[in-house]
Amino acid sequence: MTGVRRATTLVELVVVLVLLAILASIAGLAFKATGSLREAPAQEIRLERAQDSATRTGRRVTVTLGTGVHATEATALPDGRVIADSTLTNQVDIGNAP
Repeated sequence: MTGVRRATTLVELVVVLVLLAILASIAGLAFKATGSLREAPAQEIRLERAQDSATRTGRRVTVTLGTGVHATEATALPDGRVIADSTLTNQVDIGNAP
């Protein structure tokens, strides 16, 4: 058959749009999930600085993380370990002293 032209059908366009919508919703959910963890990086930075300071000076360094009722203390030891409340270890990935 000469002269037959193959065009994109409406069904094919709808399938592509549905797949794009699914991908966009997955990306949106992934982006939304990372937004709730904004406080944790600031805590991690403070803990890393405390660890660095304790290692350099050879003394314990205690920092207060959070504010108000949710405030907790963490102590960095000169050997690089961190002693903290169990509520903090659930929010920030730190090594606890045995």
